[in-house]
Amino acid sequence: MSRPAFIAVVFLCLTCALGGQSSPASDGIALLGIFSSPSDVKDTRTHCQRLRDFFDSSAKAHNIVGERPAVCDKVVNVVAGRGDAFLQELSTNIRAAKIVVDSRRRIIVTEPATRTVHIFDFLNRKYTKIDGAIDDRLHFPYGVAVNANDNIHVTDLRRGTIAVFNSDGKFERDIGDYKGEQAFEQPNSIAIDSDSGKIYVADSKRHFLLVFDHEGKKIGSIGKRGGGTGPAQFNLPTDLALHDGELFVLDKKNQRIQVFDLNGKFKREVKTETLGTDAPRGMAIDSHGRIYVLLNAGMIQVLRPDGEPLFQFGHYGTGAAEFKDAAGISIDLSDRLYVSDTGNQRVQIFQITKR
Repeated sequence: MSRPAFIAVVFLCLTCALGGQSSPASDGIALLGIFSSPSDVKDTRTHCQRLRDFFDSSAKAHNIVGERPAVCDKVVNVVAGRGDAFLQELSTNIRAAKIVVDSRRRIIVTEPATRTVHIFDFLNRKYTKIDGAIDDRLHFPYGVAVNANDNIHVTDLRRGTIAVFNSDGKFERDIGDYKGEQAFEQPNSIAIDSDSGKIYVADSKRHFLLVFDHEGKKIGSIGKRGGGTGPAQFNLPTDLALHDGELFVLDKKNQRIQVFDLNGKFKREVKTETLGTDAPRGMAIDSHGRIYVLLNAGMIQVLRPDGEPLFQFGHYGTGAAEFKDAAGISIDLSDRLYVSDTGNQRVQIFQITKR
């Protein structure tokens, strides 16, 4: 039985799926749930109603007669595309790459293979698809970030640009393409400071970061173009994360995380050599400043702010709290951890518990 596409992001009532027990993925991490197929639903509530109630903390209705339909039951919105044709694609699983959660708790994922950005708005029972094939807008959407207005910024590895969409998914402009000359060679990860509006972009092939203002005007750069091993020098910078006025850069080949202030001044580094040169695939920071590094081996290594290993969880596989070729990781303001479990065609959601 094929699995509905948009329940690649899911929350199941754990009292139903797990016999009334919460499911700790590790000490300090609780698995909120995974949806595998409709047969996993044990009572009258659908998977979508569960997920809506999870994000809507005010929801009080449970198994009542005449309950309004949830997101995957009725409402679909397509940006730049035929709705009837898209409805036929809803049973296709999503191979998510990068992921972010905006201020409205919408889950936004990129899918390079289909040139698509998916927006899941469970609170308002709305799904939106940004179809990058329309007007040849996106060639390989990858990194994704939102600003204070929930405008969506998507890096395109093949076009060498950043596509900017408003909060409704309508295209507004490109960043990094000036009269046909690309500012980037491979714009990988992107992060946006909600206060200043500054946009930070890691150009992996050029081994440095570019900084833009909120309008997309270049205002500076960080690092030495061409690579290096010293402070503020990079060898394949990939993921970016912002936390408490600091910019974290996963300097992959140098086996470290470099930390800067928001003006690009180097502050310190966190060594990751124990993780392996090619192992890290993604990075996120929780509210306590702990660093979560997504690894090729299908696990997540959690580091203290000073880089000391704290614990790890998950391993390569297809079960709950297992990952297969996972590509992205993100943490929201409520310390919910989202993992793009790409090879398993799903997104798993966890709750980080206070330690």
